[in-house]
Amino acid sequence: MKWQEVVVTTSNEAMEAVSNFFHEVGAGGVVVQDPLILQQYAASGQWDCHNIPQEQFEVKHVVVKGYLPVNPELPHRLERLKAYMTVLKADLPQCHLEVALNQVAEEDWANSWKIYYKPIKISAKLVVVPSWEEYCPAAGEEIITLDPGMAFGTGTHDTTQLCVRLLEKTLQGGETVVDVGTGSGILSLAAAKLGARVVLATDIDRTAVEIAEKNMILNQVDDRVTVRQGNLLEPVAEETIPDVIVANIAADVILLLAPDAYHHLQPGGSFITSGIINNRQEEVSAALVEVGFKLEDMVANQEWAAILAKK
Repeated sequence: MKWQEVVVTTSNEAMEAVSNFFHEVGAGGVVVQDPLILQQYAASGQWDCHNIPQEQFEVKHVVVKGYLPVNPELPHRLERLKAYMTVLKADLPQCHLEVALNQVAEEDWANSWKIYYKPIKISAKLVVVPSWEEYCPAAGEEIITLDPGMAFGTGTHDTTQLCVRLLEKTLQGGETVVDVGTGSGILSLAAAKLGARVVLATDIDRTAVEIAEKNMILNQVDDRVTVRQGNLLEPVAEETIPDVIVANIAADVILLLAPDAYHHLQPGGSFITSGIINNRQEEVSAALVEVGFKLEDMVANQEWAAILAKK
């Protein structure tokens, strides 16, 4: 079979949006090449990068490749891509966006992209491992099996790792956790691996729910994690009183979610949020305090922040 390789060169802030779009239009595969991640993990010595081409370390932008089947639907899909790029550029005017097209044979991409993905340690205790990789965990490590290139998050994004750091600090074992906007289910998987007794994951997107359900089965935690479709906390029954609510979503959505999160949590419960760009951290913190939360902790990097608040 022939495939249309669509190469989008972009900035980090548009990486997941472009990846998700490819999945929505029926891409046969999606590959994300983030030079920052390569550089970070090569420097850390966490995995051997000798078989990765040197030029991949020198690329300045993120590259997202989507593989669309060459069939009668291809022109329509490419038109949708063109329209989506226009919208994305309007939403993120500072974002670099460049599109190139190549036609390739299936055997040229079906396996070669896997050399770019190795186990990634996302916190002190958790390692994300692609399904085809063998990994022997060190003492105290827990494995999350999750394939890269998947829409809705694979653990490499800064906001995911910031949330996981706060989950690690918060969970002692036996808690009830609600994961709002679960996407691939990465934070629900993290909560289960860190000892949560019951996890409820919600997402408004049906595709995300299906992906998350498959990931729970893949990681053998489907007996403790339930995934439901619905908006924010709507799928959470009134009698469910979580110890922890975690939400890695946009700042504006956190502002909408905060009052309901406070209502649902048990006294002393924790609300962990990320997806907050640094210049909105004070605004979100103030909104959490306004609805009754007490700020417990905040972790950040150069671009993103995550907040731990207590009821």
